Amino acid sequence: MDSPQRDIATEENADLEMSSNRSSQPTADVAPPAYDNVHASVGNNELRLCPNPPYLTEKEVKEQGSWYARLIFKTDNVPQLMREGLHWSLENVRWEDGYIEATPAESDRTPPDKEQIKYCNKLGLIKTRHYFLCDLQVPSQWVAHLQVYAAKNRVLANMRLGNLSRKNIYAAYAGCVDREQYIYLYDSFRPETWYNAIYDDMPMRGWWPWPKKKKRSQT
Repeated sequence: MDSPQRDIATEENADLEMSSNRSSQPTADVAPPAYDNVHASVGNNELRLCPNPPYLTEKEVKEQGSWYARLIFKTDNVPQLMREGLHWSLENVRWEDGYIEATPAESDRTPPDKEQIKYCNKLGLIKTRHYFLCDLQVPSQWVAHLQVYAAKNRVLANMRLGNLSRKNIYAAYAGCVDREQYIYLYDSFRPETWYNAIYDDMPMRGWWPWPKKKKRSQT
């Protein structure tokens, strides 16, 4: 069943959707691996987003009824996603799997998740909306879990994924086998810490926030 959200992608997000050569490939006619299938993952890979990076403050939450989001994606080939680009659009969302959680439970979360829940609780963002996404290629190259935190259900109900863009990304990392092993790191607040341990300064497309291909200056 199609979601009405599929019609609200903006021009600003056009360059973030799947490139034509990827979308022309056959789409999956079988279910992708379950998100909690450990065999579908190598490490933890995550994008963190908020309305106005570099980070979300308590003042913004109280004055604007703001939100904070984490896109956690699993893949067994991060370098491939670096070479081909990390692309997703509304077509990748498994709408019927989504739900809103009134009070996040900490007992079944991993340490990184508990850390983020503690941060969200401190900001008063105690409610969570969950989305699940998957790659449409055969076989699927990745699965993802998008968690959006807010103080009120109304903020979550009004959330529209078509309004998200790279401008909302304030941090990203990839390839964490544990909390000390990274192959990619981006923090909008600390540019001196950025690195790609595999491809250095190679421009990457889609939702990778850095590096990006430099625009040619007009003469």
